[in-house]
Amino acid sequence: MAIINHNGHLITEESLILTPDNRGFFYGDGFFETIRLIDGKPVHLEDHLDRMNRSFQFLQIQPPFETDTDTLNHLISELAHANHVNKGGRVRLTIFRKSGGYYTPNHDMSGYLIQCNSLSDNLFVINRNGIHITLYTQNSKPVAPLCTLKTLNSLIYVIAGIFARNQDCDDALITNSDGLIIESTHSNIFIVKGNTIITPGVDEGCIPGIMRRNILKIIENKTSYELQRGHIVTKDLLEADEVFLTNAIRGVQWVVGFREKRYYHKVSGHLSELLNSNFIQK
Repeated sequence: MAIINHNGHLITEESLILTPDNRGFFYGDGFFETIRLIDGKPVHLEDHLDRMNRSFQFLQIQPPFETDTDTLNHLISELAHANHVNKGGRVRLTIFRKSGGYYTPNHDMSGYLIQCNSLSDNLFVINRNGIHITLYTQNSKPVAPLCTLKTLNSLIYVIAGIFARNQDCDDALITNSDGLIIESTHSNIFIVKGNTIITPGVDEGCIPGIMRRNILKIIENKTSYELQRGHIVTKDLLEADEVFLTNAIRGVQWVVGFREKRYYHKVSGHLSELLNSNFIQK
């Protein structure tokens, strides 16, 4: 029976009660973080905290706990221990403004919910079978600061995911209001052309992914590839040598195909190895 943390109380999932006027349910008034566990401990915690603090500030929500690494590490590690997760795992932390008011809230206090479950692999594992992707263009993301937050309104990703499923693909790419490809339903996107790796800039409307940030550091510090934060359009996908996706839970995932185009996975495999090297005890 899974244990969750609801506003500081460890309870079973079955005993959770959310009031009917919960603002997360009513208005999507909140945000979330998904955090990877390795050896039962959260990784990239400072990066997650930085993004959380920007979300608190932008949405004008008061944090429900001290936003420092010690506090967040304690909350997550306590819950992982309660769920017997001592290797690879996944945590979702959901923040929501407490009930009160209609569109305009009565206050800015918040509540939270933390969920934790185990994963089959302790370290990041690159997918053995490549991902097939498609392009979703029926709806686009505005290029606006709000759209770079991981808010509780994820409808464009849901609809794009349904589109990918109906196309018998594993994931769908999303465009911004300028028609540029910026991300997938759950990941940031990178393409490789020769010795150059290209990824969209955050100013184009993509989520500033935690894994994206760390893969950028690896490319800049541990490889000889030229890195560009630039525009990606359909023509670039068709001319690329490789395409790969990154997110906080899965790490690096290589794309094998877009339409009739097929890709290698030399660079993505190497980056996955470099990523894992940070967590292997020597």
